[in-house]
Amino acid sequence: MANDSLSDKNITRGYWVATHRKQIRLLKVSFWLLIASISVGTFFVFVCIWLFNIRQTNMIWSQIPEQILNINSIRQPQQIAITRKKAVQYNDTSVDILVEMHNPNTIWAATDVMYEILVDGRTTGQEHATFSPLQERYLIKTQIPFGGQDLPTVSVNIIDVDWKKMVDVSTLPDVHWGINELKSFPIHSALEDFPFRTGVSFTLQNKSVYGFRDIDVVVVLEDENKNVFGVGRVSLSEITSLESRSIDAFKWPNYFSSSVIPQIFINVDVLTEDRIIRKL
Repeated sequence: MANDSLSDKNITRGYWVATHRKQIRLLKVSFWLLIASISVGTFFVFVCIWLFNIRQTNMIWSQIPEQILNINSIRQPQQIAITRKKAVQYNDTSVDILVEMHNPNTIWAATDVMYEILVDGRTTGQEHATFSPLQERYLIKTQIPFGGQDLPTVSVNIIDVDWKKMVDVSTLPDVHWGINELKSFPIHSALEDFPFRTGVSFTLQNKSVYGFRDIDVVVVLEDENKNVFGVGRVSLSEITSLESRSIDAFKWPNYFSSSVIPQIFINVDVLTEDRIIRKL
């Protein structure tokens, strides 16, 4: 009896399939059409999203090399850059030297840079300097003996650098200077052997809330094309917060054209604690 019942069920199922074959085929076709429609629709949705955000995507891809470079710069500092080096005729027997050096790092400080400036391959002696992040220094050597007809070549040898990674650069003293009453003037004297023909004077104001010790005040005489005609340096033992100081110690043995403009730069050490005067 059980076998007869199972046989009857199979006959019934087969009969149903046979009589509804078109409907089953239509159902299968409809199912696969639905799947295909969903796939095509999803594809077009993602294409539209990509087209809508293509500008942002390209921007992200373009920034990836810079991000990699920034990560590498955090792990290892870039070297101190020599941005300009030049000899300038001072008189018939000597030259002055201008060297610009720059720390390109944003979080790395050079707490001690040992370097030497060479004039025609001859060293002028080893010296030391500090560079806070992004700091630029104007290094001057004056009246270096030289009797050649052409100006000598200048090179810089950085011997050693001690690096320190800054946890918070904003903790360094803020440095802000004011240059007032800047004048470049000819010097006239009744004495035939008077050694100077041009002078520069100005008032230097320390606008920072900090005072500083062992400051170098640098003057570079240059035209609008950055051609250098003279350089000079004066050292101040200290300048206190908000102090103004009249400076008229810059003099040269030559007359200069009115197109030559004095540029003032201040070298200050903000990394060495005993060079900083803090308010109590």
